[in-house]
Amino acid sequence: MTTDALSSSRLVGARRFLALPAAGSMAFALVAVLALGSLATTDGRAATSQGRRREVVIDPTDKTKTYTVRPGPGDATTIALPEGWLRISCGRCVVGDAEYQGQLWRLDLFPETHELSIKLAKQPERQPRPLEYHSNLDITLEGGVSISIDLNLEVDDPSAVDLRVDMTMPERWTLKARLSAREKELEQRFGARVEEAAAARVDELVMGSVRCRDFSGRPTRSEAMVVRLRQICRMGADLFVTFDVENRRQADLQLLSATLVDGDGAESATSRFQKPVAAWKERVVGVVRFPLHDANAPLSTYTLTVAEDGGKSRVDVVEGIGL
Repeated sequence: MTTDALSSSRLVGARRFLALPAAGSMAFALVAVLALGSLATTDGRAATSQGRRREVVIDPTDKTKTYTVRPGPGDATTIALPEGWLRISCGRCVVGDAEYQGQLWRLDLFPETHELSIKLAKQPERQPRPLEYHSNLDITLEGGVSISIDLNLEVDDPSAVDLRVDMTMPERWTLKARLSAREKELEQRFGARVEEAAAARVDELVMGSVRCRDFSGRPTRSEAMVVRLRQICRMGADLFVTFDVENRRQADLQLLSATLVDGDGAESATSRFQKPVAAWKERVVGVVRFPLHDANAPLSTYTLTVAEDGGKSRVDVVEGIGL
């Protein structure tokens, strides 16, 4: 049957079904044109509207598996990935707005949504031969999983055209999950190290010798700032000196630092005051830690220096401290 005969047959069928008036009337002409337009539509949009949307589950353990995606000759096909990518390779694709140089496919990338869009770079002028538009799309995801996709143009069955392919993957293989697992592992390892160090410290204090000496001598005075030694203790490989600072002036005493120095000039590691300011007639306790680096190291004699912050910048020095 020729095209003209087919069109005439459709007109007659439409007229009978719709109970249209005679063919010469204006009403018949309008409705017939609409009916013919609906029956005769065979453009690309109609073909792709019959396509499919599907989900593909990636198997990260199978390194040889390929996943087939079938774009049609009409609209673009969207491929949604489970996460961002490190690398994308397509040997027969022109990417984005790059210059067309005879490639088969045009590939657009949307990193913010983890999506790719693939469509023909140029409409074919004849019926494509089988596998003529075959191409490989290789993707390496952020988490390290590699995906190999076979692109095959679907021209025979519009319902087999892929409009959208959502590629999913077990969450444990994603970069986010791997980073979380790595962070958890590091936290566990750090916690184990802390516990080990704490246990070693306790063993050192309990099993090692702890020696202390109390002081009851006269205090050292720099004008109205008075420093009294209270105690010196050796605990394993650490030496601690405690003291108090009394303010005998009506103005507040701002405490700057306390330093313990041995006979070789080595200084203490840390110091701390009960509070940074001593009011009039108030005593503030301070402590200085001096690392010996060896639980069996011989002791020296030490010098304690306490300094005021601001004011008259007073400094008290206590010499000859020993256990």
